[in-house]
Amino acid sequence: MAPTFLRSVPASAWLEAPDSLCVLGMDLPDNPQARYLRRCGDWVVWRAGPGRRGDARYWAGHRTDADRWCTFRVFPDGSGVGTTPDGQTVTRLRHWKRQLRLTR
Repeated sequence: MAPTFLRSVPASAWLEAPDSLCVLGMDLPDNPQARYLRRCGDWVVWRAGPGRRGDARYWAGHRTDADRWCTFRVFPDGSGVGTTPDGQTVTRLRHWKRQLRLTR
């Protein structure tokens, strides 16, 4: 079961964090640690990297099934690419988050 937080918490504070979350920012500049952002439907969303104007990667894990997760990569120029929970490839963060809300 995923944790529920009221503020931004580093992934290292979650003792049962999946490996895919723990290594989320390792290939990004400055190796940022993933931090909890919010719930989005049945998904828990974390981000490694800046919220704007930089390399970042979002990770969403299902709140009850640690084996269900997907990511979205944002590049410094504002473009991005990611996979939704149902396996579709999207290029807009807004579409990725919409699919999280729609997927149970």
